[in-house]
Amino acid sequence: MSGGLGKKLLNPIIVFCFFAVLLLGSLAHLCYGSCQTSKWHYVIQAYHMPKYLPSSLLNAKISPENKINIYPDYTGEWKSWSEDGKLENVGMYVNGLKNGKFRSWYKNGNRQYVGEFKSGYKNGKLQLWYDNGNLEFTGHWLKNEKNGTHENWYSNGVKEFSYTYKNGVLDGKQESWWTNKKRQSIEIWENGKFQSAKDWNQDGSENE
Repeated sequence: MSGGLGKKLLNPIIVFCFFAVLLLGSLAHLCYGSCQTSKWHYVIQAYHMPKYLPSSLLNAKISPENKINIYPDYTGEWKSWSEDGKLENVGMYVNGLKNGKFRSWYKNGNRQYVGEFKSGYKNGKLQLWYDNGNLEFTGHWLKNEKNGTHENWYSNGVKEFSYTYKNGVLDGKQESWWTNKKRQSIEIWENGKFQSAKDWNQDGSENE
């Protein structure tokens, strides 16, 4: 009789202990597992743990912007989130170096940045947007050097400039415009050396 009663009393205790251990284990994993396991791992480790724990108890290095630094020699897709769980950045790494396409978003969900990398260097097309959704910049890089046409726009959508690069230096015709769409300047460069220029005022008159 007493043995059966003991088992009945013991079972809830065992169940409670089991779930307590399970809960503590899950909490420990949220705090000290890889921050790439889920967005909640990242949010807790990036925003909440630094508020309540000394740096000696933190699992990762945190930047001043509450971003978790990339793990040394990390390979795979890396994501970062805002404190409210919105995706902010995503990109591929190989042995701790950027490799492939990287993307970022504003808090309102609009695109902010798309860029291509290879072995840690800019390599390919890079684009930036204003938070209102308008394109801000587009350009190309080859092994971290500017190459080809680089264009920039004002936040209202009017083109600001169009520059041409070769092996990292200006080469060819470089053009710029005022916010009222009137031409501002034309410059000619050759292999990084200035050749000539013409300038205009905002009213369209040529600047002497």
